[in-house]
Amino acid sequence: MIIRVWLLSLLTAIGFSQTGPIVSSIKFQGNDVTKNYIIEREIQHPVNVPLDTNIVNDDKNRLLNLGIFNDVRWMVTPGKDGTVELHYIFVETWRYIPAVVPQYSESTGWSLLLGLAIKNFRGRSQSMFLNLSFGGLDAYGISFNDPWIMGDHVSLYADAWRQE
Repeated sequence: MIIRVWLLSLLTAIGFSQTGPIVSSIKFQGNDVTKNYIIEREIQHPVNVPLDTNIVNDDKNRLLNLGIFNDVRWMVTPGKDGTVELHYIFVETWRYIPAVVPQYSESTGWSLLLGLAIKNFRGRSQSMFLNLSFGGLDAYGISFNDPWIMGDHVSLYADAWRQE
C-alpha cells in the first residue's frame, strides 16, 4: 500500500514537472495590410516561458474575432538551443466589398443603392462604409468605425448622411 502511494506520488510529480519547450520569440507573416501593432496587441502568449497551446489558441481566436483575417494558423520551429519560435500565419480578408441593391419604398418608389465597405481601413482594424442612393430616394453617406480608438474599452463610431 505504501509503495502504491509512493509510486502514485512520484508519477504525479513527474507528470506535473514536465513542461513544454520555451518560446524564444514570436513571429508572424501574411499581414500585408494589417499593422504589426494590431497583431501584437492580440497575442498574449509571453516569450521565455513554456509553450502553452491553450494561450496560443486563445490568441488565434482573438485574431480571428477581429474580422480582418480569413484564417490564422500557428506553428513552432525548433531552435538550436532547445527553444522554439512561435509563428503565426495570416490570410487577410477582402478589404473592399461592393454592393448594388435595388430597394423599393411606397413613398419614394424604386431606388438603387450603391455601397462600398472598406474593411481593415488603414490596416488598423477600422471600417469605413460609403453609400449612394439614387432614383426615388436621393441620398448619400459615410460611416466610420474604430473599435480601438483608445485602448480596450473606448471605440468610435460616426456617420453622416444626407437625404433629399
